[in-house]
Amino acid sequence: YEVGGGQQQALHVGLLSDDDPETMTAPRLMKHVRLLQQRAPLPADLAAPVQRALQTYADRFTRPTAALVPVAAAACLGWFAERGPLLALSADKGVTRPELIDDGEALPVTVHGGSVSMTVDFWILSQMLAEKGGWSRSGDPGSPLFVHHLDVIGLDPADLPGAIMTFDQAFQSGQGYALYRLSKTIVEEKMLPSPERLATLLQLTRWDPDVLWTFSEAFQKHLYEGNITEPLQAELQRSMRAVGDRVYTVSQDRNDVDAILAELLASLSDPAGAEVAWTRSINHRGATPQTLHGRAYARSMAGQPEQALADIQYALTLPISNARREQLTQWAAALQAWSMMTRE
Repeated sequence: YEVGGGQQQALHVGLLSDDDPETMTAPRLMKHVRLLQQRAPLPADLAAPVQRALQTYADRFTRPTAALVPVAAAACLGWFAERGPLLALSADKGVTRPELIDDGEALPVTVHGGSVSMTVDFWILSQMLAEKGGWSRSGDPGSPLFVHHLDVIGLDPADLPGAIMTFDQAFQSGQGYALYRLSKTIVEEKMLPSPERLATLLQLTRWDPDVLWTFSEAFQKHLYEGNITEPLQAELQRSMRAVGDRVYTVSQDRNDVDAILAELLASLSDPAGAEVAWTRSINHRGATPQTLHGRAYARSMAGQPEQALADIQYALTLPISNARREQLTQWAAALQAWSMMTRE
C-alpha cells in the first residue's frame, strides 16, 4: 500500500522486461527488469488490524510512503494457530515499529542474484496476530544482519518466562551481531585461539554448532598437543554434548558436525558422548565404514566389545579397500576374542 499525508491507496506492483526472458539466465534477467507500480483504491474487505495499521501510517507520514502488509506470513501463522498453540521464531530484514520507516520511503525492493526481495513489516504482523489473541516480541531493530521476531498464539507470556529470557538475551541489544563479529574476528586472526578462549566462545554463542565447525581444527590441534587441562576437559565435554543437542541435519548439508563432535569427544576421553554423536551421524546420513569404525572405537573405549564387533561386521559388508578390509578383519577377530572373554 502507499500511505501518507492522510491518504491511503493500494499499490499494485509487477515486473516488466523489454527483452525475451527465455534468452537470459535469471541473474541477467534481474538486471533487465523494471518495477511497475499502479495505484488503486483500497479494497473494501481489508482486515480490521490492517485498516488500523495503515491509518497509523497515513497519520504519521507527510509524504507518500510504501507500507508492506505481510499477508502470507499472517495466513501461515493463522493456519498453524487453528491447530493448537503456536510459538514461531522468524528472522529477516525488516522493521519492528513505525518510526523505523522513513517518511516518503519508496517500495523497498532489493535485487540480488536471481531473486527479488522486500523487507518484512514485523510491526503490522504483530497487529494482525494480536487480532487473533496472540502476542509478539522483536529483537534488536538495529542489527545489520536480521531482525528476529517471536510470534505466540495460545500461550500466555507468564507461561514462557524461560523462552522470553532466552530470546531477549540472544536477540536484543545487538547480542547476535556482537557474537557474530567476535567469531569472525577470531577466525581472521593469525594466532591460534587458546583452548580457554574457544571454550568461552562456545558458551557465549550458547553452543552454536557452526562455531564448533569453524574452529574444529583449532580444537583438534590443542588436543593433539596436550594443551587441555583437566578442568577445561570436563568443561569441554559438557560443551560438546550441548552442541550435539543443537545439531539439526539438513538435506544435502556436507558439514557432518556430528562426526567432528564424535572425534573430539573421543579425544576428550568421553566415549559415551562420542558413541551418541556417531549414532546421530549414522541415523542422519547413513552408515559408512568411517562412521561405523568411529562408533566401534568409542564402544570399545567404553568396554562394549560386542557392540563394537557388530559395527565392524556391518562395516565389512560395505564397499571398502582391500587394505581397510584386512585391518577391520583383524580388529573384528580381536573384538570377538575380547567378547568371549567377557562372557566367560
